[in-house]
Amino acid sequence: MITIDDELIEKVESTDSNTNDTFKNPFVNESSIFFKGLFGMILCMTPGSIIGLVLVNISLNQSREAISIVGKNSTEYAQKEFRRIRQGRTMAFIGLWFFIFEIAALVVLMGVI
Repeated sequence: MITIDDELIEKVESTDSNTNDTFKNPFVNESSIFFKGLFGMILCMTPGSIIGLVLVNISLNQSREAISIVGKNSTEYAQKEFRRIRQGRTMAFIGLWFFIFEIAALVVLMGVI
């Protein structure tokens, strides 16, 4: 007697053996880094957003670690994931520059008043 679970396990095992040769390992945190950089950049554009600065900091730290891991094992990771890590890091840097510009503008404005 074959149960549904046995059929599913056999189907998954046959699928896994076929796909391992064609696809490279995806990076675990690539979408997390990308979206933290994106939302951090957006939130850093709003006045006085500390949450954006925290997201930018986390995205920069994770992307630094991810780039070092991918650099050591570049053949195991797909270029799509590496590209998303770099895009997230770029957006995090843009958000950081927006935050720094915002603070500098605030200091200048307070000096004028």
